[in-house]
Amino acid sequence: MARPGDFDIAGEETPMTDDEIYERIKEIYSIDDRIDATYIEFTVEDGFVHLGGSVSNQEEKEMAESLLDNIEGVRQITNDLEIVQSDYDRSKPWPGVAESEEQEFEDVEVLPADEDLASEDPIEVIEEGKSYVPPTEPEFPTERAHPAERMRERVAEERSTGEAHDQL
Repeated sequence: MARPGDFDIAGEETPMTDDEIYERIKEIYSIDDRIDATYIEFTVEDGFVHLGGSVSNQEEKEMAESLLDNIEGVRQITNDLEIVQSDYDRSKPWPGVAESEEQEFEDVEVLPADEDLASEDPIEVIEEGKSYVPPTEPEFPTERAHPAERMRERVAEERSTGEAHDQL
């Protein structure tokens, strides 16, 4: 169905641009779970679509092309996808990776920063070319330390004076 913006002054439909076709293909490949488009590359030029890259089987190669058949503005599809066979089965864990989701890690020893090479002070880092080391306990301005308390004070002051503070 045509949208109001798809008509020109003469009342005829305006064809989709290559960028619009490209975005539509990208959208279709991202939402369709029948193919893994991770390694599919494509270009669009004057309505001609070129598919390149690789898929895992013949069905995916054919599906990658057939999904584009009904896109408005696609004049021709060249399917140069290669089929790359793999022993990898998505239903099984990757070789060498523990099947358990929970992994235990050893405690990491955090070494103190070399004071000659690193600093917590951003200005010193910039001026002297040192590495920035974030402080272990950042200091917050006291007026920002308790925003709820500041808000209560502001509301009480507004009620007593009848004037609202400028928010900017």
